[in-house]
Amino acid sequence: MLSEAARSRATTPAGWLRSLALVHLTRRPQWNADEVEALREVFKELRRIGNNVNQIARALNVAAHKGEYPPYQGEEARAAAERVRNEMRRVVALMTGNYDYWGLPDANRPTAAPGAQERDDEATIQERKKAAKLPKRRPTRFREG
Repeated sequence: MLSEAARSRATTPAGWLRSLALVHLTRRPQWNADEVEALREVFKELRRIGNNVNQIARALNVAAHKGEYPPYQGEEARAAAERVRNEMRRVVALMTGNYDYWGLPDANRPTAAPGAQERDDEATIQERKKAAKLPKRRPTRFREG
């Protein structure tokens, strides 16, 4: 059983026992190298997406100030950037622990900020309501024909 647990974590039995002891002393789970690398890659990709959304938001805001685009488009990009930030926070929470595997108590588990999901859901609902009220016409430079 010890060999199987160690093998599932890509480590030796001694390494697994060391990790188990550290987990219960520090109340923080241990991650194997593959898990850490996978989480880092996910986080990097989310950060790239967030950077792209921020660049889009900035470009839309500049265009809106010049009168080239409807101003609400920049707000939509900002809302998208906030959703990416929320997902990044969730990845950070995942990186802090594999609590089920290590058997750590619920009191030590990281959680999202109180009401974060509810605020995000409400913001999405408000965005949709606001978008439904906006005119559906396109700026002159984008009209066909």
